[in-house]
Amino acid sequence: MQSILCCKNSNSAPSPVGGTIDLVATAVDADGDPVAYFWSARDGSIADPTAAITEYTRTVAGTDVIDLVADDGHDCDVARTISVVCADEGDTTAAMSDRPWE
Repeated sequence: MQSILCCKNSNSAPSPVGGTIDLVATAVDADGDPVAYFWSARDGSIADPTAAITEYTRTVAGTDVIDLVADDGHDCDVARTISVVCADEGDTTAAMSDRPWE
């Protein structure tokens, strides 16, 4: 299975606490099986944890980890993890990982 994930907020600025970050996953199964997605975050919340496209909301400042598992329901699953840093309102020093996973 091939998967690509992008994680970014809509304006590419550091994400403030309470702000949202778009999560987008694409996976293609070589056998043509449908792919299920399972998102999780340690401290923030995922709007729809089983959707390919969803939103993440951070509830406190600091670093959080977002996990994604893409599973074809048979013999193949792919797991990826990304860290995001969220800032208190007005903090411009925070950074966010904004890169594709491959």
